[in-house]
Amino acid sequence: MKNYSEWYGKMASYMRAHPRFLKLIRIYNCLFPLFMGLSYLVVLLLRGLGGDSFLLLRDIVVPASGFIVLSVVRFWMNQERPYEREFIHPLFSKETKGQSFPSRHVFSATIISMVVFWYSMELGIFCLFFSALLGLVRVVGGVHYPRDVVAGYVFALFWGILFNFF
Repeated sequence: MKNYSEWYGKMASYMRAHPRFLKLIRIYNCLFPLFMGLSYLVVLLLRGLGGDSFLLLRDIVVPASGFIVLSVVRFWMNQERPYEREFIHPLFSKETKGQSFPSRHVFSATIISMVVFWYSMELGIFCLFFSALLGLVRVVGGVHYPRDVVAGYVFALFWGILFNFF
């Protein structure tokens, strides 16, 4: 994007002019990760009750290993966040420095969506949609660039598909 600061400033001004919408995206940013965590626990519980220990193990190991790989890459790359590099005032207060690329929030929501997808295709598609929406919210909030959330989403899809065949 040629002038990220200008684009973000216009978008943030619009959001600030509509406080109800701004409040809604802030709530979504806080509550959706909690919803995904609970969804993940429910699927693990159902897997455990179903008695298939291989699927339960896969549903634990695949997200955990992907999270570790993603965290190492993120630490190694240590990309600045938009509010560090650009002249913007983010809509979400966050003081973290660096480690913006790729987004772990979006990765986590998406890999959990993949686990839900393995359990129920319909619910998984629903969760994948709302994980993408989380990516949009993180960009609008000013804590990630679009490439950060796309990378987190795509990596989770890749990791989930790759290890679904084992």
